[in-house]
Amino acid sequence: MINIYEFERHKCDLNYNQMGLDAMASVIEKRVDIDAIFESRNQLLELAKASGGHVRQLMQMMRSACQTASAKKHAKIISEDIEYAVKQQQFSFERFIPEEHYPHLAQVCLTKNVSKDEIGQLMLFNTSVLEYNGDKRWNYPNPVVKRNEFFQEALQSAQKQ
Repeated sequence: MINIYEFERHKCDLNYNQMGLDAMASVIEKRVDIDAIFESRNQLLELAKASGGHVRQLMQMMRSACQTASAKKHAKIISEDIEYAVKQQQFSFERFIPEEHYPHLAQVCLTKNVSKDEIGQLMLFNTSVLEYNGDKRWNYPNPVVKRNEFFQEALQSAQKQ
């Protein structure tokens, strides 16, 4: 995992760490000429943000964006292709995350810790929760999961308590 966030324990929506985003972007930049493939580098950074720093997820969304751009006969990857790739990743998570996990995911967002029980371990295993380390070890929901309406509802409910 590449940490793309500025860690703040008690803030749910974290700011991005530019150095981490650049490191994620470099994973793609070392493999392709981004000026030839993307309309702008900002689109690559949007993919990096959606990946949460998970390299395999970045590659999957990159492949999906390329395939979508090609199928739609776009000369370069455009924002619409990026959004489609991110949505497909989101839908994939929605298919396998049990409904009872969403309150736990909301708590991870609020506390930056995953429970050490079976549900917590499963969320780490299926990457609905990501783990970061450096000065300290902490957790955060996968950004594509945070986009989910069930997550948003669980988060609103948890913030009211």
